[in-house]
Amino acid sequence: MHAVTDTPPPALTLRDARRSHGERLVLDGVTLERARPGVIGLLGANGSGKTTLLRIVAQLTELDAGT
Repeated sequence: MHAVTDTPPPALTLRDARRSHGERLVLDGVTLERARPGVIGLLGANGSGKTTLLRIVAQLTELDAGT
């Protein structure tokens, strides 16, 4: 008997994400793939784009480029 390996699609995929606020580039070329739901921790300095990334994932903010 052979095991069937139906891999579910990723729960989250972000490719080449780019977002700026005015003249300030906040995210550039960010690629992220999360295979399944779970806990993710974001660490970074103030103003590094953590909240912007979360707003993009929650579809509250649009990307300037990427998918």
